[in-house]
Amino acid sequence: MDYPFFVPDWPIRKKVTEKYPDLKIINEQPTSFWFGSGRKTMKNVDKKVRRLLQRAEPYLPVLVLYSIPFRDIGQYSKGGERTFKAYRKFVKKFTEGIGDYAPIVIYEPDSIPHLSQFHHKDKFQRIDLMSYAVDYITNNSNALLYLDAGHPNWHKPKIISKHLKSVGVSKCRGFSINISNYYSTDYCMTYGKRISRLIGNKPFVIDTSRNGNGGLDEEWCNPPGRRIGEFPTTNTKDKLCDAFLWVKPPGESDGRKYKGKIAGRFDHIKALELINNKKNA
Repeated sequence: MDYPFFVPDWPIRKKVTEKYPDLKIINEQPTSFWFGSGRKTMKNVDKKVRRLLQRAEPYLPVLVLYSIPFRDIGQYSKGGERTFKAYRKFVKKFTEGIGDYAPIVIYEPDSIPHLSQFHHKDKFQRIDLMSYAVDYITNNSNALLYLDAGHPNWHKPKIISKHLKSVGVSKCRGFSINISNYYSTDYCMTYGKRISRLIGNKPFVIDTSRNGNGGLDEEWCNPPGRRIGEFPTTNTKDKLCDAFLWVKPPGESDGRKYKGKIAGRFDHIKALELINNKKNA
């Protein structure tokens, strides 16, 4: 049975859709909600999470926790909390907002794959910080927590499975693949199964929001010719894959490349391209 996800109500995007009706295909699909600090600290995260979950009832919302210090190792999606202490407080408030609800939570996209880029001391400090977050969320909420494993062209399964274990994947529902990326569902499914076998057959979810034509070499920033992928569903026809999700809302820019807007901004031109680009043969 396909579990009903929560479809967000984006007033600004609805207004754009009036001018560009083709965007309706995106706006009618459930997408995720990202929680994290950017140039400014996100305040009252507990209240924001709680309001969202109340609004979503009885549907299943997808939340993304994305506020770890030195996020994206200072690259295009840089930001997050300024200190480890502030991050622990953010995690607590985020978890308090969840309360007795049981949303899907994608934990810190790219942060676990990035562990390989830190030196010994910094690496283990971040593992401790992420382990704290995993412990706190799993001990104090009913969230379905998925640790992010990156994408198939990043780490070999043996390496990423070791990172996932170090942060506490055994305490989580599972892991996520392809967040904000473009690799095909079949490719991600194979990758996910190989990782799963190494961590006790944990299930996984795949971000299919923009993978309809697969990836373009190693390009991740608004690559041309891409297309929306499978619509969000729990009916994946594979017992190890819990769901196909639209974690990165189609149309949100990856950055300035290929005439894109600032990362995270909705770009109706990019959205229309994802809808109207032809399917690769």
